[in-house]
Amino acid sequence: MLNNKILPYQKTYKYNEVSRRQYYSSDCLKCPNQEKCAGKNRVRIITDYGGVLAKRMALKMETSEGKYEFAKRKQTVEWPFGNIKENLKYTEFLTRGITQTKTEKNLLSISHNIKRLYNIQNQDKINIINLNT
Repeated sequence: MLNNKILPYQKTYKYNEVSRRQYYSSDCLKCPNQEKCAGKNRVRIITDYGGVLAKRMALKMETSEGKYEFAKRKQTVEWPFGNIKENLKYTEFLTRGITQTKTEKNLLSISHNIKRLYNIQNQDKINIINLNT
């Protein structure tokens, strides 16, 4: 609501287990402030996070303390998993069973750590070369 117009409710749909409600009007397509209000999308989507606990967590994550805690988690815990999934293109286990899956996980962890050590060693060499020049 940028020009003091209330957008009427249109529909509700589920996306990744989250209920989303859409509010929009055909007037939005002609509005000069459409990009400010709705971004690059044609409609403004308001997200409903579900239950009480999920709403409380969403509100907590919007505070500066919540953002700080989440930033710490991204740097230490979730970075290796994201690296394995995105850079190594490894999104699912190829084996079945607990022992085989554990072995596969250990091999992935070893490959990730070897790659990190290699990159750290090369970065040190680059820093030494830059200091000498």
